[in-house]
Amino acid sequence: MNRFSPGGMTLSKWMVAASLVAGAGFIGACGDDDDTPPPPPTPADAGTDLGGDVDGGGDVDGGGGGTGQIRIVHASPNTPGVDVYAGDATTPAVDNLTYQNVTDYLTLPAGTYTFKVRADGTAPTSDPALTIPDFVLEAGDKYTIVAAGSLTSTDAADRLRVLPLKEGFGALGAGQGRVRMVHAGYNAPTVGVDVGNDGTVEIAAIERFADTGAEGVALPVGPAQVGVVTTGASPTTISSFSAGVAPTEIFVIATGDATAHPSSDRAFGILAVTPTGFLSFIKQNPRIYALHGSPDAPAVDIFAGPAELVGDISYGELAGPLQVPPGDYTLDFFATSTGTTRPSGAPAASDSVTGLTAGNVYLAMANGFLSPITGEPAFEVLALADGFDRTDAANVRLRVVHGSPSAPAVTVGAVTGTAITTTLAANVAYGASTDAAGISLPATTYTVGFAAGTTTTPVLAKFTAPLTTANTRFFAIAHGHFGTPVAGRQGFGVWAIDASNPGAWAAISLPAAP
Repeated sequence: MNRFSPGGMTLSKWMVAASLVAGAGFIGACGDDDDTPPPPPTPADAGTDLGGDVDGGGDVDGGGGGTGQIRIVHASPNTPGVDVYAGDATTPAVDNLTYQNVTDYLTLPAGTYTFKVRADGTAPTSDPALTIPDFVLEAGDKYTIVAAGSLTSTDAADRLRVLPLKEGFGALGAGQGRVRMVHAGYNAPTVGVDVGNDGTVEIAAIERFADTGAEGVALPVGPAQVGVVTTGASPTTISSFSAGVAPTEIFVIATGDATAHPSSDRAFGILAVTPTGFLSFIKQNPRIYALHGSPDAPAVDIFAGPAELVGDISYGELAGPLQVPPGDYTLDFFATSTGTTRPSGAPAASDSVTGLTAGNVYLAMANGFLSPITGEPAFEVLALADGFDRTDAANVRLRVVHGSPSAPAVTVGAVTGTAITTTLAANVAYGASTDAAGISLPATTYTVGFAAGTTTTPVLAKFTAPLTTANTRFFAIAHGHFGTPVAGRQGFGVWAIDASNPGAWAAISLPAAP
């Protein structure tokens, strides 16, 4: 059984220096300079629920002297572009504000306001879709108003609402930024925050639609990792991000759909907003699943620098996911040993995985031969990004991967009788794969066969593939030694890697078909 470093916890201190900073970033690698814990979450800022019908009259009181400022952040992933009107005005104060965007500050006379929200382009005299009543703006006030929640939810606990956050950032120290964290993930649970992603949880719990307080948390300027963790006595990492602190006041807004694939523009992520507006939307760190597919390699430990990524992984085992900062990595393979300390001496093999980007999920397959015969491919890592089309809900999507280092180029397809009658991929060479979006197939059980080169007969090997559930996504990986058996080499076969859930891939070995 393999051992796998969960959530990148053992990697963070080594990898911080190699992390890519997303734009000017938002959060630092350690806590306040004086080690004072950040203020507790403030459920009182949970906002005004916009789910019910509210009488949307005009301004209640536009007087009082002086002015205040407001701006609006659109942080509701399933709400389309909106126009925002002040009172009974027929010209929108905000026109077509879309998800992940923020307005400039609007300067308004002090008073009590009603704001009306309409879908972009609808008539200013139409009934508002949402109303924000009795908003009191006093002279000198400055507010960042976050639209959060789900437009389509029927559950009052997570439906669309506004979070009126009155600004009151503390003083900026030398080399510091001020960060106010806001939990606007409508379907995410109460979470903790591990600044540095090093196992020390600085913020134990932020409730949904709450934040860390008006003063903000003082953090040192520079690159960092941040982990979003479960609450309780033994927190585990839910996800991690690569960013950095800028020397300014920053709202850090967790938003998005926690059930969406990390590559989606509406997936759970971090929206950073500074005094001048939008800074960046930071996607989750890339996830990696490791698969041992080298036919003559024993169980191995995999290291990146001094950090063990995967321990004791045997042929056919799938381990993961591991989250790492975006970037390039050299992976070193050692024969399995006890403990997690990197062995002395040279690794049995090494290879690089390059171009890992935030929001993506990858399969890193150890392949080739440790002891190749002349002309055979040597040990290497084949890296594939999960690029499956996830809009094709009625069908199965299948991506075929040629991972058998001693097999010739093959044609792969559905077999009827003694021949391939429906070709899925023709003349696929070792190390190649079909399109990342996957081949669309009706959900059923298939007999999948392999023939040499561009031929469809004779069928050299065939396997039963139970692809019976719609809206599932699979890598079909040919693996092992093809041809006359060789001692010490695993035989030819096919693995199906179910990649439907980005957080829980699973591998099965397909049985040979009669």
